[in-house]
Amino acid sequence: MTRLQDVLVDPFTDQHVTAELMPAVVKDLEPTEMCELEPAEDSFLELGKSTFNDVPDLVASWDAGDVLFDSKVSNDGPSSSLKLIASKNSTAWFELVVLEGSAASGIDNAVPIAMEIEVGKGSWESSLIQ
Repeated sequence: MTRLQDVLVDPFTDQHVTAELMPAVVKDLEPTEMCELEPAEDSFLELGKSTFNDVPDLVASWDAGDVLFDSKVSNDGPSSSLKLIASKNSTAWFELVVLEGSAASGIDNAVPIAMEIEVGKGSWESSLIQ
């Protein structure tokens, strides 16, 4: 397993962790359904503008305990699941549930994920993605 040192997990509190990369946990992860988002006026102007009222009901009522209780992720079943919870305007919310790995004490677990993003031709957003 690959150990990742000094991974920034919270830029506001400058929290860093050490984590074990566990790619086998998500090796059979299925892609989510496609979602289409509206363009944002300016991503920097959008920062901090989201309020609780802007969040879809499915996201506002989302509860990690309920998700874990109902999840099929287990030692006997799939080791991970990913689904689109909701999308609104230029934002999408996803739920990723993974089977906790066996990292050493004091070491967090990490899984690699990737997103496939398609941006309209000629849009200013296309210049932000390489």
